[in-house]
Amino acid sequence: MKIEKFICIFIIGLLVISPIVLAESNESVPKWVEDKLVEHTKELDKLNKEIGKIWKELTWVTKKLTQHSKEIYNLTKKTLHLQEQINKLKEQYSELKELINKLDECPSDMVKVSGYCIDKDENSENTWFRQVALCASEDKRLCSPSEWHGACNVSLNRLDDMTDDLEWVDSLSVSNAAHAIGGSSCESVDSSDRKEKFVARCCK
Repeated sequence: MKIEKFICIFIIGLLVISPIVLAESNESVPKWVEDKLVEHTKELDKLNKEIGKIWKELTWVTKKLTQHSKEIYNLTKKTLHLQEQINKLKEQYSELKELINKLDECPSDMVKVSGYCIDKDENSENTWFRQVALCASEDKRLCSPSEWHGACNVSLNRLDDMTDDLEWVDSLSVSNAAHAIGGSSCESVDSSDRKEKFVARCCK
C-alpha cells in the first residue's frame, strides 16, 4: 500500500506540474509519461474494485456477527431462565422429599416395619367393631393379617406382648366372624364372633 500511495502522489504531482512545464516549454507530454499515467490509472481502478469487494465482504461478516450476537444473547437469556426454573424445581423437590420423610416417620408410640407403622402396645380388650373405630379415631387402621404377621416375625423385640393374647385384625372370615391372631405364636389364627372382646393394634 505504501508503493500505491507513493505512485498516487507521484501521479498527482505530475498532473499538477506537467501543465506548468508545458506552458513554459510549449512542448507536448512525453509518450512514456502518458503511458505510465494510463497504466497507473488502470491499476488504481483495479485496486478500488478490490477494496470495494473487500468492503462488501466485511459488511456481510459484520451483519452475520450482529445476527449471531443477538442469537447468542437470546440463548444466554433462555439458559439463565431455564437455570432459574431448574433451581426452583430442585427447591420444590427438596421440600417434597422432606415432607415425604416426615410422612414416612412413625409416631413415637409406633414402630416402623417394612413400609408401615404398627402400635408398640396393644389396645385394651374390646369388640372388633370398637377396635376399628378406635384406630380410625387416631387416624390409623386396624392392622391386616399380613401386617400383623410381618411385625410379629421381624420386630418381636420392639413390640410388646404380641404372642400373649389373641389380637383382632382387619380380616373377616364367615358370617359375623373375624380373625384374631397371636396368642401362642406369630402364626396362630382364630375366627371369633366380632362381638367378642380381644386386644388389637393399629397400623398406619
